[in-house]
Amino acid sequence: IGAGWNAEELDSHGVVFKDRWKVTRESVLAWRELWTHDEAEYHGEFINFEKSWSYPKPITTGGPPVLLGAESKWAYDRVVDYCDGWMPINGRGDLGEGLEELKASCDRAERDFSELDLPVFGVGPKEERATEIIELGFHRLLFNLPPAEADVVLPMMDGYAQLAEKLA
Repeated sequence: IGAGWNAEELDSHGVVFKDRWKVTRESVLAWRELWTHDEAEYHGEFINFEKSWSYPKPITTGGPPVLLGAESKWAYDRVVDYCDGWMPINGRGDLGEGLEELKASCDRAERDFSELDLPVFGVGPKEERATEIIELGFHRLLFNLPPAEADVVLPMMDGYAQLAEKLA
């Protein structure tokens, strides 16, 4: 998840730009209520509903994992507060520093860092970089594919499959 960067887009969805992270947090907390309770209710500043029923429930206990994709200085506290993990984009900042910030946030909140899901989005075909990301402590690599024709994408997928098998 993310809260968006485009003020006009958020406005078209009825969200004031400065409130986007508060709305995002309440949305996640409200989802969790609906996912985990037979009779759910939530009362926040932006999200508010009386006792409600929502079926079917997710198969995954607690609901699907919520991964935050942001990389700002506030992202780490947000992950620890209401998410199941952090999914940064490869190449946008120092992943190792990000993990250290996330660990520090976990320590402050007394949350177990080892329980966080840590995938990385946008990993390329270089084995050395993929190995480095894994050694930092990330759990999954999501490889980058361009929006292109099959003759471009399929060979890339074959290469990624070989790399994934080698690194497994």
